[in-house]
Amino acid sequence: MSIISMPNISLAAHERRRFARHDVGASGTANSVRETFDVQILDVSRGGACLRSSDARLAVGDWLSVQLARMRIFRSQVVWIKSDRVGVRFLESPEIVASRLSTYNV
Repeated sequence: MSIISMPNISLAAHERRRFARHDVGASGTANSVRETFDVQILDVSRGGACLRSSDARLAVGDWLSVQLARMRIFRSQVVWIKSDRVGVRFLESPEIVASRLSTYNV
């Protein structure tokens, strides 16, 4: 039996994601332990969201409560920051997030 080695292949971010992203383009607010600030929700999935805010002073690992316009509050944690964009993961189970998002056809 021969062993075939595969080259190290880097997958694009969308191929690594567990859940499909949905463009939202809605406004909302976020609360950290230090401040409340406006956000633009660029996209959302059952696992998290991409937010845009030029006002936020955040660090990776910060805890947030994110309220999407017309939607409920999602407890989340900052997982990455790039310029004015912030990636958060939701702390609720994907099933709970999905039920909240389905109300709004997301």
